[in-house]
Amino acid sequence: MGAWETGPWDNDTALDWFDGMMEKTGLAKYVEGTLYQEINNDNPGAADEIRAAVSVLVLLGHLGLWPIDDLEPHINLAISRLEEILVKDSAPGSEEQIQAEISILKSRLENPSLSHVKKVKWWHFDE
Repeated sequence: MGAWETGPWDNDTALDWFDGMMEKTGLAKYVEGTLYQEINNDNPGAADEIRAAVSVLVLLGHLGLWPIDDLEPHINLAISRLEEILVKDSAPGSEEQIQAEISILKSRLENPSLSHVKKVKWWHFDE
């Protein structure tokens, strides 16, 4: 049975497109490499780059969109890196947003399906 809904990733054609895009671009592996960066004085922009990589995972890190074998490990890695940023290198005023991102990612581990995505506008970055 296929997936047929109204959202931008709610049908088989769209899911096939995401699969092809991930394979051709290596986006998931690029995000993974960024998440493994060291946060230290020798790499002053690492926390910002990690947060950027996490934003891609927040938007696209769903079952069916992200490569299935990478989804849970990448989400766990992103959560641990965000927690590290909170301790080591969070910009003033960013703590609330980082906590929100951690919460979103943890909810993905609890409910990996796309069903909860329909409750919010997928393009709304504040949720």
